[in-house]
Amino acid sequence: MNTLTQLKTLIAGELKKPAEELDENIEVGNISGWDSMTHIAIITAIEEQFDIKFKLREINNITNIISIAELVEKKQS
Repeated sequence: MNTLTQLKTLIAGELKKPAEELDENIEVGNISGWDSMTHIAIITAIEEQFDIKFKLREINNITNIISIAELVEKKQS
């Protein structure tokens, strides 16, 4: 399973919706159910699943699911 697929599954679980409903290109602020509290839960879940830590600057630069996938892959390399 690639990083993007793993992220969509994880995020869908946090949002309590099917992964198929998530469009990785839509800005996170426009995804139904993705508010500031959910954002924190999603970031924490990603850090735990991928055993990485984000810097505040990196979190602030997240725009969509693709940008999260790129950041995770960068941190894993």
